[in-house]
Amino acid sequence: MEEPSSYVHVMFSNGVRDYLDIFNVHSYAAICELPRLGATIEQFARQHGIDERPLWITENGTRAEGAGRETSYMTRFRKHSYEQELLVAEALPKGMITMQAAGVDRNFFFVLLPYNEQNGHKDWGLLRRDLSAKPAVAAQSNLLYLLADAELMGEMKLGDGLKGFLYRKLDGSQTLVFWSQSPLDTRQWNSGLEFDDLLERNFTLDFAGDPRGYNLFGTPVALNMEKGQLKLQAIRMPQFISGLKGLKADIPFAKRNRRFSPSRVDYDRTIVYQVKTGRNFKSLTYAKDYVELKEKAGELQLIVWNLSLEKKSGVVSFSGLAVGNAPEILSVNPFEKTTVPLEVSFPDDSAQTVFEVKGVFNGLETSCLRMPVVSEEEVARRIAQGRKEKLMFTEDPGSWRKNASGEMQISWDENENAVKFVTDFSHVADKQFWAYPEYVLQLPQESMRGALGIIFEWKATPAADVNLALLMAVYSTESEHGKSFWLDVALPQETWESRTVIFKNQNVDPEKIRQIRIGMNPTRGGVLSYWIRNIRVIYPR
Repeated sequence: MEEPSSYVHVMFSNGVRDYLDIFNVHSYAAICELPRLGATIEQFARQHGIDERPLWITENGTRAEGAGRETSYMTRFRKHSYEQELLVAEALPKGMITMQAAGVDRNFFFVLLPYNEQNGHKDWGLLRRDLSAKPAVAAQSNLLYLLADAELMGEMKLGDGLKGFLYRKLDGSQTLVFWSQSPLDTRQWNSGLEFDDLLERNFTLDFAGDPRGYNLFGTPVALNMEKGQLKLQAIRMPQFISGLKGLKADIPFAKRNRRFSPSRVDYDRTIVYQVKTGRNFKSLTYAKDYVELKEKAGELQLIVWNLSLEKKSGVVSFSGLAVGNAPEILSVNPFEKTTVPLEVSFPDDSAQTVFEVKGVFNGLETSCLRMPVVSEEEVARRIAQGRKEKLMFTEDPGSWRKNASGEMQISWDENENAVKFVTDFSHVADKQFWAYPEYVLQLPQESMRGALGIIFEWKATPAADVNLALLMAVYSTESEHGKSFWLDVALPQETWESRTVIFKNQNVDPEKIRQIRIGMNPTRGGVLSYWIRNIRVIYPR
């Protein structure tokens, strides 16, 4: 998770804030990305008023070691080599500590028991198939033993290529954890790394107290102490010095105030609304952040839940869509629901709206429901009448940046009059296959202010291998990162076909788009080729 998806924003617009005690996310980001991730989550939390909720990473892990390099006795599964096991042992405490410094209150590593994914190639478990422990189990045990009751004071600046974090124990003593940065710390796309160099770096530390040293696995290590200084050698594996006193963090940790959701609110949150779409509504898109109404009118079911111990009666009100048969008074028994069929329609020639349901039950306002809705009929009309302006520089292969999990080549194909993207996934060990080359807009002449969408032509071979295709509208120019919106694209075929991608999501501001990524995810390795031509931006007349 780098930027919360538009689906999450829609969910919080429905008042989720007061229904959760803990905000949790999953992350498999590289260690160097974790501070940015923490800042992004904090910004999101402030935006939606949940910055005081505890932040938990309920699933995190590493892909740094790549696919298992050895064959298990269960032949359909690959397993870690010993060097790969050491990489995971290195990654676990580094990730835990870095995420804590980024504001995470609790962290759960994925996963203890033996578990394989990606057709058996990715070995996740901290236990082997015979249930013996990998080195990471000892690393986590030692981390908990030394730091579980400790408070993070902040980061220490120990020197180039070094990382250090200072903790205060309950007895007032301090513990320093430190390590030498490895590619595991510095690479953004770090799958398939090697554990081939300890990366020793020396430094000294002024100290007071009774220091005791431990390696990653909890084994005591001898310390070189002389005239109030510790002469230390950092390696890529974290080490610990406990029993210190009087140290100050160079970058103090700002502890967040945390609290659960309020026990009381000034509205009735036991009345909860749900809708089920019916006639003329299309199924959700990949992003699940809006629904489409194929014609002007359609049908849906409003379900009113009463999650309290008393019977409640009240009225509901609607906005955004016209409701032809709105109910007058609804009654709902305790812990039951009432279902009401509704006929809805767009009240004017608008292309998108937010269908909102509110209510007053037993004299109290209720929680609300907000569902973004797009009129397919009106969008199609606007697209047909809109003007199309070509993105001229997209026909220059040099204007595209390579961005794929395999080896990508970009060229101009004279025969097809198109830009050709060829990606070789043969050496992608972790079976993560994706190709999303990047085109940075030439501003100001290519500004998408007011744009309705993008239209282009494409084809691919072998098209049968592709199971997902997206256009990513990105708000920054940086490669592979930045706030983006993932918009569905109909899968390519082996022959040329046109594709139209509309900015239907209400959160997309075309004026903020700085680059686009157009690509796909194949289901297997080998070589994937696809061509794109005639990319145009659609504007209103």
